[in-house]
Amino acid sequence: MDLLDIFTFFSQKWLPNLVGTVGGLLGAYAFVDNYILRFNPKVFTGSQVFFQLDPEVKHCRQELEYILLSVQIGNHRKKYGMIYDFAVRFYVSGEINPSTVIYYASELAENIRLEDKKATPENIYPFKPIAILPNSDKSINLLLGEVVHRSKDSLDRGQHYSLELYYQTKPNGKWHFVNKVELYNSYTFGKKESDVQMAFTTLNYDTSREKIKKYTKSIPVSGVYKGASYKETDKSLKKIKYQYIQQPLFFLRHIGIYLGVKGFSRCDKLVDEKYRWPIIVDYFKNPKRFKLKMGYPELKPKGIEGLNLLYDILSEKAALLNLGIERGHDLVLKKISDTEFTISKYHLSMSIYLSNDKDIRVHGEGGHSRRRIIRYNLELKKGVFNQYYYHLENHGAKTIESFAVTLLDIIALQS
Repeated sequence: MDLLDIFTFFSQKWLPNLVGTVGGLLGAYAFVDNYILRFNPKVFTGSQVFFQLDPEVKHCRQELEYILLSVQIGNHRKKYGMIYDFAVRFYVSGEINPSTVIYYASELAENIRLEDKKATPENIYPFKPIAILPNSDKSINLLLGEVVHRSKDSLDRGQHYSLELYYQTKPNGKWHFVNKVELYNSYTFGKKESDVQMAFTTLNYDTSREKIKKYTKSIPVSGVYKGASYKETDKSLKKIKYQYIQQPLFFLRHIGIYLGVKGFSRCDKLVDEKYRWPIIVDYFKNPKRFKLKMGYPELKPKGIEGLNLLYDILSEKAALLNLGIERGHDLVLKKISDTEFTISKYHLSMSIYLSNDKDIRVHGEGGHSRRRIIRYNLELKKGVFNQYYYHLENHGAKTIESFAVTLLDIIALQS
């Protein structure tokens, strides 16, 4: 192609139109990415998770002081964002209706020193919201050691655990689920375990690492220099983008900001005069004090009524089930007090009691697996038209009659 053909090609009418269309599409994409799409980070957990334990052992269990894990955060959008909080929920894998515990972020560590499979955080400082810049990533070491409205949990070294990670991008906002991982004991056979730390790995080597060959990418081929034409085209596109898209948008943005400030100022003045000021005057003249109430004493009679109904149903059905069964293998109910009774069969024993004046809780141990722990929480709730109903944790609405059958079903299998 000679010089004349090149000038003829660039003098075609469709070429500026094509360049303008492409520039407009790219500008629209940049506008959507900057102002429409929300901050949506990609969060990944490291392969090692450490449970830091209290050195004091109580009944083969140790209190969990904090959970240590590394988190990688990626932000591929042109939007600044904040992560205000992290939390993990963990529970025993395979346990019947397991009790879940949530630990919240309490500290950050600049570095983690790993010696003989034991992790020691270094340069620890209080947790604070994490800023994520546009098109950036950040790696942090989290110490999650805070719990809300309860004491810290105790762990059993013989159990396996599941762990779920959550994060929050706004104060008091929605919690976002990251993923759920199964924790595998990372200590090798014959190696002495630490007295104060349990190490887990999230990797299942047999099912994940062997598949890598299916997903490896082909080796990229080196490109060639794009040349002067690419440089001039890119320069023209940037000029068109600024002149016909960015500059008008900046002008409209400043107009919108000005009108918004004026509008909000008038709204603030109206709200202050008509709403907030009358409330302030009323509180100064008639101070209102908050009253702290412990439990639900007004619901206690209804809670005892539900517990007695459960006891009567279980007694009636136990009499039918015990027909023809030798003593020692029969189902035995024993009333401890007005708010507690026990039910047992062979190696399995469960305590059923009234908690918080209204909730029926079940705690049992034993069965064919001596480590098996059974927990249920049947909560009394108030619905519309002053109607009450029971809600079984992790299951949904449940009647006393159906809950009695559920308990007998578990006893039949576990005993």
